[in-house]
Amino acid sequence: VVLGAVVQQAPPLAGAPATATAASSKTPATTTTMAADGLDAPLNVKPEGFPLTFFDEASIFKADKNKLDGFIILLGRSDIVNPHMASPPTEAEEIANLTLSFNAITSGNVLDTCFGSGPQSRPRIREVQGYLNGIMDERAQLAVVRAYVSYFERLRRHSQAMEEWWLFGLCVESSMRASCIRDITAIFDGLAY
Repeated sequence: VVLGAVVQQAPPLAGAPATATAASSKTPATTTTMAADGLDAPLNVKPEGFPLTFFDEASIFKADKNKLDGFIILLGRSDIVNPHMASPPTEAEEIANLTLSFNAITSGNVLDTCFGSGPQSRPRIREVQGYLNGIMDERAQLAVVRAYVSYFERLRRHSQAMEEWWLFGLCVESSMRASCIRDITAIFDGLAY
């Protein structure tokens, strides 16, 4: 058994761009890493064309809390920032605001917060934009918007925790960052299915 990349078939996120393969013109190829014990248990199954990552670990912690709040509000969830002034939107309200929210992610500067705004981040931003722009299904677009809301909300909680733990900052910062990165990775990995 060879460890490393193995091609398997799996369906992409509903409405995500499909890519034809030699094995099947209906199901896109996915890259799978096999378990170290050689068993056929796939790890990290993702559709072909799925971005390697939706964020840069060094860049995500640079946004201040006010900027994170602004993006949460832009994506239609002012209730997270001001729970006493707004109630969570209904699904119908989320869908009514979907075009604005989804375009803020794919065409606005939301992705700059995820990758940074330097020239080295442009190829990665274009990769994510290409993937997201291929999603035509309204429910899948709503899942993307919800993922980015969760992303900003998790970064907001991290920022608040760092403010509370400032005295112990050096002692706990690396473990808190690692926990935040794990949570955010899980949020975006959910977009592959």
